[in-house]
Amino acid sequence: MARVVVDHLHVWYGKTHAADDISLTVDDGEFCVFLGPSGCGKTTTLRAIAGLIKPDAGDILIDEQVITKLYPGERDIAMVFQSYALYPHLTVAKHLAFPLEAKKMDKATIAAETQRIAELLGLTDVLDRLPRHLSTGQAQRVAIARALIRKPRVLLLDEPLNNLDVRLKLQTRAVLKRLQRDLNITTIYVTHDQEEAQSLADTIVVMDNGRIQQSGSPMHIYDQPVNEFVAGFIGTPPMNFMRCKVERTRGRGTYLLGPDGFELHAGDALSAQIGDLPDDSDVTIGIRPERIALHTEPDESLPLGHVHIVEPEGNDLIISVRVGNAIWKVRATKAQFGGRLQRDIPVNLRIDQSKLHLFAPGTGQRIEVLNQVNLTP
Repeated sequence: MARVVVDHLHVWYGKTHAADDISLTVDDGEFCVFLGPSGCGKTTTLRAIAGLIKPDAGDILIDEQVITKLYPGERDIAMVFQSYALYPHLTVAKHLAFPLEAKKMDKATIAAETQRIAELLGLTDVLDRLPRHLSTGQAQRVAIARALIRKPRVLLLDEPLNNLDVRLKLQTRAVLKRLQRDLNITTIYVTHDQEEAQSLADTIVVMDNGRIQQSGSPMHIYDQPVNEFVAGFIGTPPMNFMRCKVERTRGRGTYLLGPDGFELHAGDALSAQIGDLPDDSDVTIGIRPERIALHTEPDESLPLGHVHIVEPEGNDLIISVRVGNAIWKVRATKAQFGGRLQRDIPVNLRIDQSKLHLFAPGTGQRIEVLNQVNLTP
């Protein structure tokens, strides 16, 4: 297998800085997902690793070998594209055999390897079929099998599940993750789908505007986003935000005051997070939908909102609540409320302050992270 290192990679498309000082390491056998919106630089970085794009600066290494100037065929990398690009005149078996025939392997080995990879990907029943007789999911698995059969050092996948329906995506994700674990192959996967990234990845690299915003395990990025962009991009529904001001009232403690009468009394943990921010400081608060509990019985100690709309989602309810001048999303179970949440009724919001994030206006950086940076000698 292989360890991939990208060292200060820069790629320009005219005046567009598509990859801006990208540095990262993908360990041997790791499943790494590049995640971000269209135009963030994730596919550019992947194609540079594959050798399909020549970087303007920086190096790419596999197992400490600099491969930046090697042709794609010299890198021992396999790539699966969003378009499967199957040959219309070749059967599935011929597609799988093709990379091994190019290596001039003997027929017995080719037949054995073809059978092995077909069994791994559930393709044994379609080995004699041409691409036009395959379902979309089968064609996608053929493309993956063709990439894996020659046992490359690194597997690259560029949004390979985009053409599948929701049910097939879920099935294929499970197959792909199991296969990657079984083969222990270093894998880099590009997607804009954050649910897909969280389900597959050992490590997620979140990108925007050609730069890495944050990298880490799925849970680390979900629980500790470094900035407002990452916090809002990860999560379904996304994190709720509101611009507030810090107010310290003698004898009443610390408050965060938002528009239209929003008022949140800061407990000890939140007060510590606010730290030495002066009175009247602007701050953006962020809280995830599952970290808010709604109360239909009036409680003046809690922020007030009004039900805007209720959306059933399986056993859950996604409740849109008007809070100040914003619409916040709250996740609850049907058992909690049933049909009792009618439009426009008042509700109080109990916010889990231990999970509330504070972001600096302008930069969007999480204030806790900024404090840690400022405390570093």
